[in-house]
Amino acid sequence: MLAKDTLTTCSGLDLQGSYVGQTKDKVNEAMSEAQGGVLFVDEAYTLGQGTIFAQEALDQLVAKMTEPEHLSRTVVILAGYQEPMERM
Repeated sequence: MLAKDTLTTCSGLDLQGSYVGQTKDKVNEAMSEAQGGVLFVDEAYTLGQGTIFAQEALDQLVAKMTEPEHLSRTVVILAGYQEPMERM
């Protein structure tokens, strides 16, 4: 059961910054907005494309998901086309 009935949506590209440090802020903001609810990341396979910003976003997302305020409280759904998601 979720604490809030909120759904926050974004794309994998929305979580990536264009300069060092911006990516972490974007991921933190999305997770903060979704706290206690659901974060739906569409086209999540873009996080597995191997760029420095994609990797930073993926690393930060995993880190935030395991923090006490999100662990077992916030649902993160990664969505995308099957083949690119499997490669990710």
